[in-house]
Amino acid sequence: MPRTYMPTKSPIEGGQSYLVSVSDLMAGLLFIFIIALTVFALNLREAEDRAVESKIELERITHFLTMNRQARAELLETIKQEMEHQGLKIEIDPDQGILRLRDNVLFDMASADLKPKGKEVLNALAGAFLKILPSYLCTDSEQGATSENGLQRFGTVETIFVEGHTDMAPIWGGRYRDNWELSVYRAMNTYRYLTGLTESNLEELKNCDDEYLFSVSGYAFHRPVAPDHIRFGQPLNRRIDFRFVMTPPKISPEVVRAIEKATKHLGRP
Repeated sequence: MPRTYMPTKSPIEGGQSYLVSVSDLMAGLLFIFIIALTVFALNLREAEDRAVESKIELERITHFLTMNRQARAELLETIKQEMEHQGLKIEIDPDQGILRLRDNVLFDMASADLKPKGKEVLNALAGAFLKILPSYLCTDSEQGATSENGLQRFGTVETIFVEGHTDMAPIWGGRYRDNWELSVYRAMNTYRYLTGLTESNLEELKNCDDEYLFSVSGYAFHRPVAPDHIRFGQPLNRRIDFRFVMTPPKISPEVVRAIEKATKHLGRP
């Protein structure tokens, strides 16, 4: 019976086969590494582009919000100048959006009844409001207006708080139980006099959401502007403040997404 001869590989041939297998494996791993590195680089570039776009959008929004504050400061300064033209001085705080009247001009001590001088000041203030405020309110055509940046109702007044403030001195007897009641009645009487003047339609002024513009609040002595020193601080704390709040720009969904991306990507190292 014939014998079959099976050739065997030499040691050299076996070693070459092993080297070829390792070389193929290393080439495959290198190819995978290059692909992974490319994908990572593309994702990093895309993330950087999104972060830059989000930062630009946030800077644009911040610019508009800053301009809103500037519009309020301009409004207050215009009212102040209008009053000065009539020989009457008032105080303004542009940073806080406040127009301030001292109580010694408007009221006697522990009283909420307006003095003749106080009525004179409020007469002039009502005229200034009627002349200037409509320029800072929405017209019918602007109710739904949107800027190219997705921001709406820029530079308009949202509300005006008529705020009553007192010092810490307790009230003994009289018509009012305490400083809370006194501050509220002073604010209410100020508002009612302003809106009750002949041919005054201040009460009918509305914001962009068709809501009435004015509201009334009393804070007693809880929001002082100076230490409540009897001689120096108390006269400053007794006051009527008109606090102007501007309408925050309404933001489109695109801008909201930009903000979300910015807060997600800008904080990353």
